[in-house]
Amino acid sequence: MLIFLGIASVFVLLGADFLAVSQIIIYVGGILVLLTFGLMLSYPVRDISQKNLLPTAPLQSLGSGLALSLLLLGMLSKFILDYACQNNVIHKENQKITTIYLIGTQFLTTHLMAFETIALLLLIALVGAVLIAKDV
Repeated sequence: MLIFLGIASVFVLLGADFLAVSQIIIYVGGILVLLTFGLMLSYPVRDISQKNLLPTAPLQSLGSGLALSLLLLGMLSKFILDYACQNNVIHKENQKITTIYLIGTQFLTTHLMAFETIALLLLIALVGAVLIAKDV
C-alpha cells in the first residue's frame, strides 16, 4: 500500500493530480483490497513441521526497523512540505482550479446519485463474493 501511495505522491509532485487520485482509487482501493481478500479467503497451509519455518526476528531488529521507517517517513514529509511551501502549493489564494476539484465537485453534486448507486452495487458484489467463497 505504501508503494502505491508513494507512486501517487510522485504524480502529485509532477502536477498530474488526476493520475494521482486514479492511482489511489484503482490500485490502493481496488487491487490491494482484492489481493487482501484473496489472501484472507485462501485456505491456510497445514501440516508444516517446525523445522521448515524461518526463525522469527528478534525484538531489537523490529525496533530498529520501526525507527528507520519513522526516520524515512519524517524525511519524506519534510521534503514534501518544503517543496509545497516553495512552490506555493499550500496557499489557497494562489491555487488554480484543478481537474480533481472539478471532478470531485461533479461527483458530489451533479452525479451524486450515480456515484452512490455504484458504491452500493460494489458493496453488494463484495458481500456476495464473500458468501460464495465461504461455502466453498
